[in-house]
Amino acid sequence: ENAASFGVGVGYRFGHGVRADLAFNWRPSADYKSSVSDRFGNVGSSKADVSVLTGLVNVYYDIPTGGALRPFVGAGLGFSRNRISDISYTLNGGALDREQSETKTNFAWALTAGAAYAVTDKMLLDLAYRYVDVGDVKTSGRFDSGASAAPLKSDLALHEILLTVRYNF
Repeated sequence: ENAASFGVGVGYRFGHGVRADLAFNWRPSADYKSSVSDRFGNVGSSKADVSVLTGLVNVYYDIPTGGALRPFVGAGLGFSRNRISDISYTLNGGALDREQSETKTNFAWALTAGAAYAVTDKMLLDLAYRYVDVGDVKTSGRFDSGASAAPLKSDLALHEILLTVRYNF
């Protein structure tokens, strides 16, 4: 599901169009929903929230144009901390059980392409697309009822449209 992302970063321009930054982004909550069924054919659903925190070291190349509009490409490496909240299960319209939350830290990587517009000599507005592979999210397999099950794992990838204000000191 679509969700907001909030971030902060600090970087350094090396010259010749190369710059790097250390950025942290928080995606507070995206709805996770799925259909479930038991071995008797009863149908239900599960529902939870997934949140992702990333820390990435990114390197960018600004393509020289000589104008106020400056396209760029970039790549990043770092970590992600993925959390799935308690998962509520319903079956035949009634509450069944809750699976306890789980948090997992993963390797993360990103690819970015976009363009910056120089508003002033010091301030730029960036509009970019970023693909971020944040590893996976895993359920706990522990239920409030005391039951347990094999944890389920799902790969997570983010497709992001970023609007960024960049200030050069």
